[in-house]
This record gives sequence, structure tokens and C-alpha cells, in this order.
Amino acid sequence: MEKAAVRTPFQSTSAALLALRYEVISLEFDNNKIMALAKAVIEKAEQDSNKITENARALEQKTIHQIKNEAMAKARLDIQKQAEKIELEAKTEITEKSAKAKKQLLELRCEIQQKVEKRLKDKLAEFMRTDGYIDYLKDKAKDIPKKPGLKVLISGSDADSAAAKALFEGASISVDPHIKIGGMLVVDDQSSLIYDITLDKSLSLAMQQFLSVAGTDIYI
Repeated sequence: MEKAAVRTPFQSTSAALLALRYEVISLEFDNNKIMALAKAVIEKAEQDSNKITENARALEQKTIHQIKNEAMAKARLDIQKQAEKIELEAKTEITEKSAKAKKQLLELRCEIQQKVEKRLKDKLAEFMRTDGYIDYLKDKAKDIPKKPGLKVLISGSDADSAAAKALFEGASISVDPHIKIGGMLVVDDQSSLIYDITLDKSLSLAMQQFLSVAGTDIYI
């Protein structure tokens, strides 16, 4: 039967020291691992923090750029709308002023026309009271065929009545209320011709010529 090993006090102390040393070494190893792991975690956290910061800055710049573009687009739209409004108001004002100016010009033209027409009527009335009026009608009537059946329409003046009897002897003479100033209309029923030698016609032609020369025609 084998004998159990008996440890001496020295051997027991050595074994205890070895065990303690092993535990210290293991503890140091664990501490190193923990420190390395902590360092890796810290570095990873710093990297993530830097990346988050960079992303945040990029997002901030993108947002600022987007807001700036939107603000500029809105400003351009507002400016365009304001310009269109100003243009419309200007066109409306120009149209109103143009219409007002044309109206004033039309009124002035009518006033001038009326004054000129009255002046000419007065001159023609004076002319009818002169000896030259009969000569005027003779000259106008010289190319009208003198034949039976003629109708002569005159104004109600004595001068026209005397001239019609002298120039168209035997013709039917009557007063036409449409002849306001003087002269006569000679109607030839056989040829269906009407010869207009009225002063009304002469006045109308003179007024047309006056308006053309004076440049008072208005187009609206």
C-alpha cells in the first residue's frame, strides 16, 4: 500500500505563491483586454460621432441650399408677378389716356368742322345774293341737255327760282326741302340721269377736301 505524499510547509507556500501569481497574470491579461476593448469602443464611438457630425453638416448645407433656392425661386416669381401687374396697369393707363386723347381730338375736330362749315355756309349765302351766282349756275348747267320733260328741283330761294326759269324754260320746277343752301337738281326721266349742281353738294366736297388737307381724320 502506497503512502500518501506529505507536503512540507515550504512546498505548500510555493504552491500558494504560484497560484497567486497565475491569478495576477490572468487579472493583468483581463485588464489589458478590457482596456483594449474600451479603447476600440471609444475609437468606434469617435468615428461614429465624426460621421454623424459630417452627415449633420452635409444635411445642414443641403437644407440651407434648398431653402435658398426655394427663396430665390419665390422671389423671382414674385418679381415676375409684380412686373406683369405693373405692365398691365401701364397698358390700362395708356389705353385710357389714348381713348381720352382720341375723344378730345374728335371733339376738337367736330368743333373745327362745325366752325368751318358754318363759315362756308355764310360765304355761300352771301354769294347767292350777288350777280355772280346766276353766272355760276349758267356755267354749271351748260353741259346739261335742254330738252322737254326735265324736272328741276330747287331750294326755296328767289334766286334759284329765277335761275331755274331762265336756264330751263318750260321745265317742271318745284322746291325740294332737302336742298338746304341753294342750287338745283335737274332730273331727266328719259335717261334716268340726275344732274346735281346744288351748293349743298359743293359744300360737301369742300368739307371733304378740307378734312383731308387739315389731317383731322380720326381712326378709332
